[in-house]
Amino acid sequence: MPSMSMRLTQGMSDDLAVIQAHGCDTATEAVRVALERLADAYRYAADYEDVPPGVIPRITGFIVGNTRVSTV
Repeated sequence: MPSMSMRLTQGMSDDLAVIQAHGCDTATEAVRVALERLADAYRYAADYEDVPPGVIPRITGFIVGNTRVSTV
């Protein structure tokens, strides 16, 4: 299984802190959860042919509980 290491910017460190404050005990777990969520969005876009192959999907919103949040 591949492994990964990366330098964190202050912004990335701040983002990890937000994710960890909501139930992820480690930075590794926070990255795993974030990557799973992003991959799910990419899979959805590919499954429904919302974007052509090779194009990065633009995420314009998400749902938290019953609340839709727009990012545009």
